[in-house]
Amino acid sequence: MDLMAKQGHEYTKDYREFALTLHLHGPKAFKYLRETRHFPLPHPHPIQRWMRSVDAKPGLNKMMLERRCQRDQAKYGCVALMLDAMSIRKHVQYNPHTQSMSGLDMGDGNSETDVATLVFMVVGLQGHWKAPIAYVLTKSLSPETQRVLLSHALEELHARGIRVVCVTMDGHASNVSMCNQLGCELKRPARAASDQCLASGDWRGSICNDGRLPHAQAGT
Repeated sequence: MDLMAKQGHEYTKDYREFALTLHLHGPKAFKYLRETRHFPLPHPHPIQRWMRSVDAKPGLNKMMLERRCQRDQAKYGCVALMLDAMSIRKHVQYNPHTQSMSGLDMGDGNSETDVATLVFMVVGLQGHWKAPIAYVLTKSLSPETQRVLLSHALEELHARGIRVVCVTMDGHASNVSMCNQLGCELKRPARAASDQCLASGDWRGSICNDGRLPHAQAGT
């Protein structure tokens, strides 16, 4: 097979894509084909090196959005936008691909270690697909900063003809404050349905941070 053909220690672009796809979808199948069936597949070490060469720096992944726009508009044109903030372990390391230090918050000119990340992900309403489109690493994340980042993500999606029908997040105080800053209010009577997964996360966060159980709010 031409797809499997090696040229010395160099692999063609199609061969790399095939090997990466096979390894990501089924590492056990990859190992079985390579070691038992003796398919000429690369060692996992170059697979890891190829994956490290992907530019996944913080910010908006415009390449991901462009690829979605080039596909079926009926399938990828209507989405729900999800965002979630989470704590991360303090760690700084050198990135040989970008030749820079990863894990530092350089937003205000001070080099401080990141301790939190805000992740944006879109979920298709037609078809079974989802894709992360952006993430931000920071030392602290204020409601004002979240508002700017959310507005920017919505603008980028709208500019590419992707319609966002809802925004999903947990009930953290910073998210509530962000929504208030965006002018969110109910124009007509409605009922709020609590997502059990997000609600359990709120309870765990309240216990860990405040040492107490959160009080249920009326209407939720």
